[in-house]
Amino acid sequence: PHGFAVERLAIPPHHAGKSLKELNLRARFNLTVVSIQDPDTPDRDEVPNPERPLVEGVHLIVVGEKRCIQRFLDPKAGRASEVPGHAGDPTLEPPP
Repeated sequence: PHGFAVERLAIPPHHAGKSLKELNLRARFNLTVVSIQDPDTPDRDEVPNPERPLVEGVHLIVVGEKRCIQRFLDPKAGRASEVPGHAGDPTLEPPP
C-alpha cells in the first residue's frame, strides 16, 4: 500500500532493554514486527519473542507507515494515534 514500508531498523538506544511486549509497537506506533535479526547471525531471521529484552545491535524488520516508523525512531515520540491523519487521531473522529 502507498505510504507503507518494510524497514530494517536498529534498536534505538531509548528502546534498548525493553521487550516487544513493553514497547507495544502495534498500539503505540502502528508498526508490526515481522522478524528480528541478531548481529551474530545476520543471515538468519528470528521469529519475534515478545518477552525477550531487545539489545542494541539487534535489528527489527517492521512493516508500517513511513511516518510511524519515524516516530518509533524519535526518542520524544508519542502514540501512533497522535500522528495526524492516523486512525485514532481525534481530528478524524466524527463530531458528537
